[in-house]
Amino acid sequence: METKNENIFVLKELNQLKYDHIAVVPPYARGGGGLALLWRKGIEVNILYQCDNFIDTEVKYKGERFHTTFVYGDPEKEGRKEVWNSIQRRAENRDSPWFLTGDFNEIMDNSEKSGGPARAEGSFVDFRSFMSTCELYDLRFSGNFLSWRGQRRDHLVRCRLDRAMANSAWIENYPSGRSEYLNFEGSDHRPLISFFQAVKKRKKGLFSYDRRLRNNEEVKLLITESWNTNPRADVETRISNCRKAIIQWHRSHHLNSRKIIEEKKSELERAMTSNVLNDTLIFQINKELKGAYEAEEEYWRQRSRQMWLSLGDKNSGYFHAATRGRRARNNISVIEDDEGKTVFEEAKIAEVNTKYFEKMFTSQAGVRAETVNKSIKPSISEETNIRLIQIPSAQEVRAAIFSIHPDKALGPNGFSASFFHSNWETIGERITLEIQEVFRSGTFPQNINATHICLIPKITNPKSVADYRPIALYNVYYKIFSKILTARLHPILDGIISENQSAFVPGRAITDNVMITHEILHFLKISKANKRGSMAMKTDMTKAYDRVEWEFIRLVLERMGFHTKLIGWIMQWVTSITFKFLLNGSAIGNVTPSRGIRQGDPLSPYLFILCSEVLSGLCKKAQENGQLTGIRVANGSPKVNHLLFADDTMFFCKSNEKTCKALKEILRQYEEASGQMISCQKSAITFSKKTSGDIKRKAMSILGISKEGGKGKYLGLPEAFGRKKKDLFSAVVDKIRQRAVSWSSKLLSGAGKLVLLKSVLSSMPTYSMSCFKIPISLSKRIQSVLTRFWWDANPEKKKMCWIAWHKLTRGKREGGLGIRDIQDFNDTLLSKLSWRILTNPECLLARILKGKYFPNQSFLDCDRMEGGSHGWKGILIGQNLLKEKLGKIIGNGGNTRVWDDPWLSTTEPRAPMEYEKEILGIIPGEFATEDRLAWLPKADGEYSVKTGYHTSRARKPEEVIPGAANGNFDWVTDVWKGLYGPKLKIFLWKSVQGALSVGENLAARGMSVQSKCVHCGGSESTIHLLFHCVKGDSLAPWILWSIWLSKNNKIFSHSSLNALGTLNLAIIRAREWLQAQLEISKPIKPLRSARAEIPRDHFRCHTDGAWNGEHRSGGLGWIFQNRNLDLLSQGSKALENVASPLISEALAIREALRHAIDLGFSRLHVASDSQILISAINSKTRLSEVFGILQDISHLSSRFQSVFFVSIPRAANVLADSLAKRSLQNFFVRE
Repeated sequence: METKNENIFVLKELNQLKYDHIAVVPPYARGGGGLALLWRKGIEVNILYQCDNFIDTEVKYKGERFHTTFVYGDPEKEGRKEVWNSIQRRAENRDSPWFLTGDFNEIMDNSEKSGGPARAEGSFVDFRSFMSTCELYDLRFSGNFLSWRGQRRDHLVRCRLDRAMANSAWIENYPSGRSEYLNFEGSDHRPLISFFQAVKKRKKGLFSYDRRLRNNEEVKLLITESWNTNPRADVETRISNCRKAIIQWHRSHHLNSRKIIEEKKSELERAMTSNVLNDTLIFQINKELKGAYEAEEEYWRQRSRQMWLSLGDKNSGYFHAATRGRRARNNISVIEDDEGKTVFEEAKIAEVNTKYFEKMFTSQAGVRAETVNKSIKPSISEETNIRLIQIPSAQEVRAAIFSIHPDKALGPNGFSASFFHSNWETIGERITLEIQEVFRSGTFPQNINATHICLIPKITNPKSVADYRPIALYNVYYKIFSKILTARLHPILDGIISENQSAFVPGRAITDNVMITHEILHFLKISKANKRGSMAMKTDMTKAYDRVEWEFIRLVLERMGFHTKLIGWIMQWVTSITFKFLLNGSAIGNVTPSRGIRQGDPLSPYLFILCSEVLSGLCKKAQENGQLTGIRVANGSPKVNHLLFADDTMFFCKSNEKTCKALKEILRQYEEASGQMISCQKSAITFSKKTSGDIKRKAMSILGISKEGGKGKYLGLPEAFGRKKKDLFSAVVDKIRQRAVSWSSKLLSGAGKLVLLKSVLSSMPTYSMSCFKIPISLSKRIQSVLTRFWWDANPEKKKMCWIAWHKLTRGKREGGLGIRDIQDFNDTLLSKLSWRILTNPECLLARILKGKYFPNQSFLDCDRMEGGSHGWKGILIGQNLLKEKLGKIIGNGGNTRVWDDPWLSTTEPRAPMEYEKEILGIIPGEFATEDRLAWLPKADGEYSVKTGYHTSRARKPEEVIPGAANGNFDWVTDVWKGLYGPKLKIFLWKSVQGALSVGENLAARGMSVQSKCVHCGGSESTIHLLFHCVKGDSLAPWILWSIWLSKNNKIFSHSSLNALGTLNLAIIRAREWLQAQLEISKPIKPLRSARAEIPRDHFRCHTDGAWNGEHRSGGLGWIFQNRNLDLLSQGSKALENVASPLISEALAIREALRHAIDLGFSRLHVASDSQILISAINSKTRLSEVFGILQDISHLSSRFQSVFFVSIPRAANVLADSLAKRSLQNFFVRE
């Protein structure tokens, strides 16, 4: 508590409370500060440190020890950061349980404040960073958390200044820990009391398949025996048998990697200090120790759910911290029921959960069929239905299971996809047969749909069950069914989902919704309409997935025209669910729902957007009837009255009474039919600039929405833009900084930090930069955070940056680390948006922008900036980058301007000059294929962020690259692809770049340090330390690394090895790393047979192309055989002006298809040894080099009843190859 009085007075008053122990800190000023800590017998408190703002202690209670810090945050903003830094320094290496409580005089965000103006997001950064760096989590709490009240000018302000928090280790020891805010009593602060007790009894844990077993031969044999115990057993029974066998095996085989590590370290110490040198023993122990470390790392990785970081560089500490952090965030120790009553016993919490979801998942009556039938029309063809209900092949089943991530969260039976992947040879056949039988009979296996619900907090401080998001964890076996069906539905969505929906539909993007909304809000901002104003209403569905009515799903599927068999499968899968809830590691409760779909099921998003077509249809019908007229941003743009992205919906319409009532009626009908309900508390309305107050109030009253929009976010990005754009995006920088300073990130190795920087931190602003140009000042702030993260162990303490940022952003081949330059990457992402507008002119976004900005010209010719929105200005930046490498690929040559368009080259934009050979080498399509624009840096002509970024970076002036002066040095070969571990590669990179903190480098930076070598007294440079100080002409990287460690150990640990010890250590490390690389199991790709079985009624066709570069000529060869390999026909042809081998291969297939048609073949199996070409044909990739020919192949293929294209080895294509070569030779003879 804050005493505000001298110690004598405080002690006199506190003695009346009869506490056994009292510790006080005097106030730092008259009437301000002063601390008092009181405790009773039975609690042992050891005060470690005390100052004006906190008392740091070690507490022993009931045999358990933990650190506790009692805090009084500085009342002045300038002093609070120093308090956080001081506490942080005290706990810098504190991994033990730690609890903090007190008056922090600070809040986390504006949700912890009531009254007065909202604070800027940047003002919360220091406190958030403090909690993140120290790995602190708020205890779950009850009561009114606005713990302080006071007057600020003319505002009454309430804030959450008092709180209790702890690290994950403490929460793990005291999972029931909670705090309670009491009523005000004689102070402007509420009393805050915390409750906790150690775990008394160990719960029976849920079975969890340990991925470390996937390569254990003993366990694999055990699984084979268990799987095949009963030949008549179904898959679920077989999985259960394997589970029991693995549990039994675990009882006699304890996979305690940490214990093994300690044992092996002791063995190694004895071997290394023995008088008898035994290199073989030392090598064996090191190998076993390495294996134990890798097992430990893998164990914690699979529990951490961190998918971005690979194994292999000793990041176990990070994985362990991430696991504990996830558990702390998801821990539930207190909750409020529907009546606002607080419960904290686990059984009561389980009861509250169950009651809430029983109510949530209970169906309600409503008018459904009429609403569905009037809003959507049949759209599924008979041909589509046939494809959707066909029996899945073994290859399709295998593709489905292997598309599931091996480490995703486990379902009720405890098996991850890793179990299925590693044992597929044993279990695959039976699973495939049972899945095929389910599709054949329509009968779904019992108990396969049992589901665990994991409650994930949606907000920082959840209080009720509604503040948690229910994520379904279900068995992998069910997920195979779901994956098969979603893979079949995915290609047809674009044809049956309206253009107003963007989520999950191939070829559409979230950026479309963001940019359309941005343009409409910009229109509202500049609108001059007075009486006929417009508005945009942002809505959010309450528990969207959980409230979908099952009958509504069935009616939608029937109305769209899906086959009854498919509808039967889907409804079985949806309605056979049973739920248990995961509460702090235990599965409790039991709910059988009568409505709702599961979050986490691959099928659920598809069902949701199909159902959302009803809402979209109602809006379209209302627009046609004139009841809900949408907004048109310009005369040439289409009207838009709604946009949907999953459960986020925007409505655009007039703000008059009639329109608002029509919108209200649409929402009522949709809610009654589907179960979907708009959350009025989370919804907001943005009105056009000059809309009167009366019209606003009327509209908000009719729609039941009290919040006016414009200052919030839509789909995570700002709704409105003003002059201070950097403030709108400052939250992005804050998120990157918090992630960078997080406690767990400090535990990463150097290589792990690089992966985090490139894969996570650099990617965090990607979404914002995909839509808008962020200010240069903001880019520099992001760059600063990333730079400090890379060079500093603690980003809050500024350390030396050895290499400039622009050098780090070079590619690895140029001596950099390949970290993205923020500004260049922003331009690259905007180019992707520009490419979408250019290549999809019929999409809704492109049509809106064309009507507003370039109604009478092409997008590429438009450079209009005046009056444009911020988003449009960003698009033009992307357009400028596109123009640099944009070319025209010839189809039939019909729509290309010969003298103006860059059509000549497929690698650089060039117009025709004196390029006779190049022009003759272009082979146009023969079946009226239109020419197309292409992004020339990429083979298929499609824009990619990777090639766009390289193009943007190529604009930069070249610099002298370290190491490049030596012609024999290559960054990729000599550093990044060497046979040594990731940390050594980083070390070598630093060495060559002059970024090691050796004496000479430090002195050159102006530091007053000893620049002499600690080993020999010579001048300590990188060259001296790694080469001259130790004898040897050519030292391997492992030896260099060991020398570096030896130097650091001598300075910081006062220990060192002699030259022989250093060499031995290097050899051991090199051996164990190389051995580990040999043992890494690589996924085995199934090889397609050279003589693959073809369907009985198909003919076989082999084709090949030969090419002569000197004469620019090509030879084509093809043969036709029946299934018995009897030769039916063969042919060859030679052509001049063939520009490449790929063109020869493509022409050979085109000629073969022509001849097959002439021969009357209707079913064909075409084989070629050009893997690139076959892949392009099957994936419909439009390779620029053979664009016209590929279109011809596609056209000719449509004339067959059935045609397959497969890739074969060259050795299996000898006859076609010889025909092609012979035709080329004969061609030269004739010439």
